[in-house]
Amino acid sequence: MKKGTILSIDHKYAYVFTSDCRMVKLLWQPDMAVGKEINMETTLAKTKPAVHKRRLRFTLAAACLVLLITAGLIISQGLSADPAYAVLSIDVNPSLELSLNKQLAVISCQAMNDDAAQLLKGRNLTGLAWQDAIARWTEMLRQSNQVSVQTMLISAVMPENADLLRTQLLNLDGSGNPGALAGVQVRVIYSNDQSVLTEADRNHLSIGRQMLLNQARVQNENWDETSIADAPLGDLIQKLLRDRDQNQTRLTERTTQPIGNQPGESASSGNAETNRETSRQTAGNAHGAESQQADRETSRQTSCESNMTASCESNQSQQTSQIRKAGN
Repeated sequence: MKKGTILSIDHKYAYVFTSDCRMVKLLWQPDMAVGKEINMETTLAKTKPAVHKRRLRFTLAAACLVLLITAGLIISQGLSADPAYAVLSIDVNPSLELSLNKQLAVISCQAMNDDAAQLLKGRNLTGLAWQDAIARWTEMLRQSNQVSVQTMLISAVMPENADLLRTQLLNLDGSGNPGALAGVQVRVIYSNDQSVLTEADRNHLSIGRQMLLNQARVQNENWDETSIADAPLGDLIQKLLRDRDQNQTRLTERTTQPIGNQPGESASSGNAETNRETSRQTAGNAHGAESQQADRETSRQTSCESNMTASCESNQSQQTSQIRKAGN
């Protein structure tokens, strides 16, 4: 049976010199003391399970850490990959665009001009509820001391059945909001037409200013992409929105082309209507000509039949007269 003598002990281990002249490192136990002779087999039987448990705890801790990291990556990737349920633009002078998921939390934010990009640098609004994100953005604008936040246009492109988001947006319309929006004249417009996003991207406009451009086309106002992008927001709202409907869906569905003379009616539509009317008139004239031709033909036939009848009667009368004379 092997024995050993404990030569030293630190805060975790005991160093034992065995009877076969080996130095063994053992996990420290409460009954160990320097100079004490111990039975190696008995001591090893006590310390091995402890060592095994410690290694097991370390392995489990490492596995948990890996799982947490993996779960975090999956969640973050899932959040960023979540398709946008709705898109909001917040126009003051700097314009910001927020993409929302179905829980109405911000999954991405995009600066729409250089001023907004400078203010947003080093800051993150993702993960916030959209109302909190707008409040935070408003505070950033005020803290910059470069923007006087007096008028704000909040515009949304969202599904037709987004009842909760629509209600929350419309509740912000006006100047009686608390908190960060206190004293700000907020105007809210929205559309269920997804083509607004495409048009806005093509014209390098926020979706709010794209809807204002659509209004300008309907009202035959002399605005284009460049002038809409550079014009003061308050002037645009005053001239183009006034008391018009907040729901811009019907408008945006028919404004992919410049508008004609009548509001809401394109020039091509008017031309098509004119062409249809001309066709009807032409067809009517042709029908009238055919009717007149048929009438003339009928008249000629009637006349011929009448003449033939008169001629036959005359011949018959002459023959009858000659027979009478011959009999006499």
